[in-house]
Amino acid sequence: MKFITKAVVSILMTLFLVGCFGNDKPSDADIKNVIFQGNEYFVVKDFQKLNGVALDNKRYKVMYKYKIVFNKDPRDIPDYILKKVAAYKVAQEAGGEDLGFLGIIAVMGTVNKLKKYTKGDVLLDEEGETVFIKSEKGWIEED
Repeated sequence: MKFITKAVVSILMTLFLVGCFGNDKPSDADIKNVIFQGNEYFVVKDFQKLNGVALDNKRYKVMYKYKIVFNKDPRDIPDYILKKVAAYKVAQEAGGEDLGFLGIIAVMGTVNKLKKYTKGDVLLDEEGETVFIKSEKGWIEED
């Protein structure tokens, strides 16, 4: 009987410790939800966590890469959404520099290029890093 009691206590302690310390880093799902949740026009594909490091007991830095893919034919996506995507791509290519009027022209040209894509084509191939904070409701992105 003592053996069974010790076994049950041992199992309960293990479960308790896993419950307390098992959530020491954000899951891939936590990371993907912070990066880009997707919508009817675009989805995340080929997400890969490259590396991660605990900064302290409540913060975790994650390096990752992913692709954003057209979920619909771009000709079926409203122009105002394509303009936002194009503005992001132009700013990214310019290194964040404000291009003024030339930027507007570049955005319009990029919108026309985007309309040549088809459903399933890769829009962005990104790499990045994010710091997460462990909150009462799970892992959230640090401001």
